[in-house]
Amino acid sequence: MSSSAPNKNPRTVIRLLQTVTLLRSMGQGAALAVTSLYLNELGWSGAAIGAVIAGAGIFRAVLSVLASEINALLGPKRYLLVYESLSLLAAILAAATSVSWLLAAAVIMAGLGSGHSGSGGPAAPIERAWLGAYARDKQRARELFGSNALFGYAGLGSGALLACLPALFYGTSEGTGSFRLIYVCTAILTVACLYCLFRLQGGARKPKPAAEPAEADSKRLGEAAAESGKPRREGSKLITLLSGIVIIVVLSGLLRSAGLRELSLFIPVLFFLLLLASVNYRLFRKPRTEREANGRTQEIKLMASVLGGVTATMTSTVSAYWFTVRYGVSPGMIGAVMGASFLSAALVSRLTSRGSSRTSALRTIIGLQSAAIVLLLVLPWVASFPPAAIIEICCTACCLGTRGSRTAVMMEDRGKAPRTLLARLNLLVVRLSAVTWPGVFVAFVARGHAVLPFCLAAVFQAIAAILFGFAYRREGRPDMAAPASPASSTIESASR
Repeated sequence: MSSSAPNKNPRTVIRLLQTVTLLRSMGQGAALAVTSLYLNELGWSGAAIGAVIAGAGIFRAVLSVLASEINALLGPKRYLLVYESLSLLAAILAAATSVSWLLAAAVIMAGLGSGHSGSGGPAAPIERAWLGAYARDKQRARELFGSNALFGYAGLGSGALLACLPALFYGTSEGTGSFRLIYVCTAILTVACLYCLFRLQGGARKPKPAAEPAEADSKRLGEAAAESGKPRREGSKLITLLSGIVIIVVLSGLLRSAGLRELSLFIPVLFFLLLLASVNYRLFRKPRTEREANGRTQEIKLMASVLGGVTATMTSTVSAYWFTVRYGVSPGMIGAVMGASFLSAALVSRLTSRGSSRTSALRTIIGLQSAAIVLLLVLPWVASFPPAAIIEICCTACCLGTRGSRTAVMMEDRGKAPRTLLARLNLLVVRLSAVTWPGVFVAFVARGHAVLPFCLAAVFQAIAAILFGFAYRREGRPDMAAPASPASSTIESASR
């Protein structure tokens, strides 16, 4: 990715990229605070709201998995320009119309109402890869990615606070017009993003590398063929994956035909667990080669990241809906709570990015994940809004505040071989199932189950923390790992 980073004035490039992150996050934070409430005001059901937010997550997951290919085709700058142009179109649609299918298209296309779970969405892998070109060493990587997370969460928090303005001007009965005002603000912020991107130097498409000599290519193919039994293992893995999907579909049909509607709520949960198990159960077998062991460790880290993302999705994307149903508070109050939550995540991200060693960073990550588990189990039992708001703020800070540190730690991993097509398919399928959790969350809450979703989130957070600690303890000598080349690993690590 070094071709994307001009050497003349790197500070200007970094500053502009971080400004883009801040402005985009402000727009996403404002939309995050009001979209589910706006759709509810228009008469959408809880299931419909959850479905469209899940659709936004699916769109995000597909683009994130394909980020490397799109980046190679367009180059980082054009990729970001295209994405922000789509976001601008979505904000204009949300501000100008209440037609259901147009609103659904806007929410899905730009992630309105989800805030991309605080991740920055499909633009984040490319943006962080561009920043990663300036990570000269481990400490610089922690500072850059910690600052990037800080700008992202500060933007989300500021945007959510921006959503409180209609309550100040219109009182507690704002109506749909005040919600549309927020989307106008989002459109203005997106125009500012586009302006900053146009000012950026570099970011052109990277030329294709020269073809390898025949002997080098033969050597590489020989090494790949030396992995005995690999095609058979991958075929078995694919069969297991497809079998799990078929079993879940059949079970879902049986429950629905039997009229067991309450049990049908657990179908997405069972689907996710079986899919996760069918794809990854082989990871916990004893590896036979060093290469297989390294690949297994990387996949375990990825699963930890996916499960942690489930928790972030459930606690940050539909919190506004849960607070409305649970406590009946106004959109202005909800916006204030969400703003404070993301600003707290920004503060925690800044503090955790100052660790002097990788070991201290790992301990901080696991410690904050453990605190999040306790808060998730306590939150749904709180009877009044003020203490629940405080717990939500702390929980969001613990869940999201370690993202910068996790990105930096993954950047320090040793270089990895390219993923096979099957491995990338597995990643896409698991991510697609993970991003359907907003729909599951809303469906549970709409049926009166306000506690169970938080218990599920706590369980997944606990598994994520265990897997994360297990993967890095296996590596041993954590401070002696050499950083991988940003050009080869930043996009993949940042997209997790």
